[in-house]
Amino acid sequence: MLHVTFLAHSGFLVDDGTRCYVFDYYKDPQNIVWQLAKRGRELWFFVSHNHSDHYNPSITEFDGPTTRYICHQDVPLDGKVRKCVTCVLVKMR
Repeated sequence: MLHVTFLAHSGFLVDDGTRCYVFDYYKDPQNIVWQLAKRGRELWFFVSHNHSDHYNPSITEFDGPTTRYICHQDVPLDGKVRKCVTCVLVKMR
């Protein structure tokens, strides 16, 4: 079963019981993601684009052996975290 949590603005957390998927982390007023990180949960951050309300550079503080990042090509994370996949925007006609 999936558990979906609204973090703030456009940010959401989806927990499938094994992994936690964090979409467009901007703010986390209740520190939900930090609590999960402290418990050793596997975190996957998805960043749709490099606007301050969709990408917060503080996500690098979560970097660890079980953290992954999947980011749009305009997000400057390459070389700053252990495991980052950069996605290229493709326009469909």
